[in-house]
Amino acid sequence: MHRFLLIVAYYNIPKFCPNPKWNPTGISFPNLQEGLTYPRSIFVDINDHVYVSFDDHGFVIVWPNGSNDPVRIYDNTELHTDPTDMWTMLSNLLSGLSEKYRKRWQNYWNRWGRPQDPSEETTLLVDIPNSLFVASNGDIYVGKGDSKTIHKWTHDSMQAVIGLDRYSSCYGLFIDDNDTLYCSAKENHTVIKKSLKNDSSTWTIAAGTCSEGSAADMLNNSFGIFVDTNFDLYVADWGNNRIQLFQLGQTNGTTVVNSTAQFRSKSLYHPTSIVLDADRNLYIVDSENHRVVFVAVDFSQHRCLVGCSGNAGSALNQMKVPTAISFDTSGNMLISDTNNNRLLKFDLNTSLCGKLAKYSVNNK
Repeated sequence: MHRFLLIVAYYNIPKFCPNPKWNPTGISFPNLQEGLTYPRSIFVDINDHVYVSFDDHGFVIVWPNGSNDPVRIYDNTELHTDPTDMWTMLSNLLSGLSEKYRKRWQNYWNRWGRPQDPSEETTLLVDIPNSLFVASNGDIYVGKGDSKTIHKWTHDSMQAVIGLDRYSSCYGLFIDDNDTLYCSAKENHTVIKKSLKNDSSTWTIAAGTCSEGSAADMLNNSFGIFVDTNFDLYVADWGNNRIQLFQLGQTNGTTVVNSTAQFRSKSLYHPTSIVLDADRNLYIVDSENHRVVFVAVDFSQHRCLVGCSGNAGSALNQMKVPTAISFDTSGNMLISDTNNNRLLKFDLNTSLCGKLAKYSVNNK
């Protein structure tokens, strides 16, 4: 398998037939433990293992392909791998969470990381996992709340902490084909990067100026990120309601999608996540329009894919502040439907092509 290759995409890069469509009615999966709420980041690897971070409790949970039962649960201090004991452990952890903490986090979440009252700032938020990414060797990188760190869980259960220097917590993480780690430091309006090939603690700026703004070289509360095989960086520029493309070595970005782009008469509003397929088409979580939208690589198409009913809701064809998206090996879309406290899978409609879609994984 690819697990021990250093330079390889560990996520799915689908190649679809022309004009792909997905079932507009999602499937809720798996059966989440009661009280397990606010899923934020989602990552599906090339073995269809599903990794999800839950913001209100600091958990990262891993489900193997096709199973409702987790294979691993990471909490703030340790890794749990005994399948007969994991849900019991999780139930105990959830039951110990105070109502006061729940209310504080609700306020925090409703403002996307900006508490409604300064008194709500609390060290309880330190271990909230804002982002995650899984490397080709199985290591899990988790951006941790106000602690301004990235925690790395290796496949053999060892934990390491990567400091972020003067930068804020990561609301997006990505590792490119050259083993470079990217962090979207939302509150600094900047994307930073560092090589994982050495032990250097030095971060450099990949995009943004550390000042909020809408100029070509600036960002406003940068969120999810994606780096393609050309090492071009795509940024969900949350506060500017746009997607910015920063080509390798360029400080000025190109706006590839902005708030004037129309998707069923609605403009982009607070995008939080972006992924590309093998043809470099864009799939964007348009978070506060509660949907996922598609933009063709040549910008000839702008259309809504799922969550297109027009309003937030809890029906299976609706979402409420979704946050992240990932593809599985069959081209299905998996989405963290955050404020509905669930994960949704939207199946690819392969009958439209007359054959199954083909998929590529970048193996350098």
